[in-house]
Amino acid sequence: MHPHRKRFGFQALLLVVAAALVLAGACRKANESRAEKMIEKALEKAGGGKADIDLKGGKMSIKTDEGKADFSVEDGKMTVKSDDGTAEFSSGGNKWPEDVPGDVPKFEGGKVTAALRGTQGQGKSWTIGFDGVEEADYAKYVEKLKSGGWEIVLSMAVDDGAITQAKKGTTMVNVTLGKSAKSLGLNVMTNVE
Repeated sequence: MHPHRKRFGFQALLLVVAAALVLAGACRKANESRAEKMIEKALEKAGGGKADIDLKGGKMSIKTDEGKADFSVEDGKMTVKSDDGTAEFSSGGNKWPEDVPGDVPKFEGGKVTAALRGTQGQGKSWTIGFDGVEEADYAKYVEKLKSGGWEIVLSMAVDDGAITQAKKGTTMVNVTLGKSAKSLGLNVMTNVE
């Protein structure tokens, strides 16, 4: 695998993981172990090598062959520190953010439970969480991406869920489904190389 492509996948998955952390909210103790295993498996499958996740009440550390990242959530603001620098995300309420790029299809299933906006360098990102999502809603959204000209660059099933990454120009969309929780995390990033 091309080293730049591998690094890009790791960075994109870090944002998916950030979405998972935000969507988990306070992260009940019983779900932490399951979430850690799901994230580790997703990172390993994406080519990040062996992953080690430590998730504790609003804070998470990830270590892989590709690097290390620390996530924390405090007062509605999330901070991500990695080898590539620091990014900050702020809450955008419980509705679809109006400033998401227009060519990103709106997810119509479930109910928006969280919306975050972030910046890192020249890029912007949006992380949107949904509850009450059925597997068919996820599949319908992936089809919407395909029919809208998005290239599916990653599609995989993980324990109790699925992950899809789609790219169009310099915009990346990551969609993460939690089947038993009936939840979905959607992450949009701009200015992706």
